[in-house]
Amino acid sequence: MAVDLPTEFEEDDFDNHGGTADPGWHHVQLVSADEAEDGNSCNLKFVVVSPSENAGKNCYERLWYPKGDDAEKDGTAVKKLYHYAFALRMLTREDYRAAKEDGENISLDFAQAIGVGQAVVEWKLGKERTNKSTGEKGRYPEIFFRIYDVMSEQSKNAVMSADHLTLLGITPNDAAALATPPAKAATNGNGGTAKKPSTAKSATPARQPATAAATAAAGKSAYDDI
Repeated sequence: MAVDLPTEFEEDDFDNHGGTADPGWHHVQLVSADEAEDGNSCNLKFVVVSPSENAGKNCYERLWYPKGDDAEKDGTAVKKLYHYAFALRMLTREDYRAAKEDGENISLDFAQAIGVGQAVVEWKLGKERTNKSTGEKGRYPEIFFRIYDVMSEQSKNAVMSADHLTLLGITPNDAAALATPPAKAATNGNGGTAKKPSTAKSATPARQPATAAATAAAGKSAYDDI
């Protein structure tokens, strides 16, 4: 039996709206990277993929592009863009060094990391600011520079007892459906390959790690995410 559906909805209505994640450390995957209409920034949306009460919920961050009118602000913007690119494995340090040595710029397109770019973030309340939509002042959660490669020491220390090998194989849909950790860790650990941004040099494609230690602290779940 066929069913006729209305088409008055916006496409954004079909996207993931799991709500905003609680402040804390989360293993996330990039699900959207939308450039602002004025072309001055890019809005990133992440979904929590680690099995927890926050699985399927979202974290957000806005990355500003350098405008060329304030050297200090432009410097911070560029460093932040690189910081996210490194954490999401869109770019390697070797790529950067090679381009720098040849005096070449690097082009970044965060849309290339959608669905494959993963990281661990510290999602916490920022400084008080005014919500442009409501006009209300408050402290809102943000990532800022607190985003790390999934296999970095910061991530391993922050995501307590995390089995990174298993987490790298989890998709947002899988995570939202998990009520309890599986009895055994996954064996493939393939988190996908984030495409390398276009650069003037041929750089090594960035990829999520295929192997990792999978140890859990005694008496703790392998999925404790705090």
